[in-house]
Amino acid sequence: MKLSVKTDGNILSVVIEDNGIGLKKSNELKTHHQKEHHLRGLTNTHERISLLNSLYNTQITMEIIEKEGVGTGVVVLIKYPFNA
Repeated sequence: MKLSVKTDGNILSVVIEDNGIGLKKSNELKTHHQKEHHLRGLTNTHERISLLNSLYNTQITMEIIEKEGVGTGVVVLIKYPFNA
C-alpha cells in the first residue's frame, strides 16, 4: 500500500493506493451472500464526509478508482478544501 498527501492551492489531496486484486476481481470471487452485504466501513466514510460537508459548508470528496493496465488494485482519492 502507498499513501501520499499533497496540497495544490487550497486543496489537500490524500491518495491511498493498493496493489490487491482490484474491485472487479474481488466482486467476481464473492458469494451471493457477500454481494448482498453492504460494506459498512465505506458507508460510514461516505456518511462522515457528508456530515462534514454539511456542518462546515465544504466540498470534501472521495473517489475510488480501479487501476487499469499494468498493475491491479485500487486508488482512493480524498480531496479536502481548506482556507490558507
